Amino acid sequence: MNWNAWPSNNQGDIIVPTVDDQALMSAAHAVGKSFLMGVSPLQFKHIDSGNNWYRRGEQNLEYRFGQVLSMQPDFIELQTWNDAGESHYMGNSWPEPITGTPIVA
Repeated sequence: MNWNAWPSNNQGDIIVPTVDDQALMSAAHAVGKSFLMGVSPLQFKHIDSGNNWYRRGEQNLEYRFGQVLSMQPDFIELQTWNDAGESHYMGNSWPEPITGTPIVA
């Protein structure tokens, strides 16, 4: 599986390339294994002023599903976490902080 379903934080708002997906899928199929392709709209972490990052995904979900249809992987995984401060969302983001912590949604 390729977990890297987002642009790198220094790449800006780009469409995620499928180079890694294609290489991993070819390698998996060459040894008789299945390939799982990750799909996610964005990735962020917000703990405090020194431990924050954001990997863009404003257009990512739409194009990533197009890549899935084109590549036809054996499986896909919708990457969603809801760990405090580090999340991947497929729906509404709520502005309320997590009560009693420095973590802000």
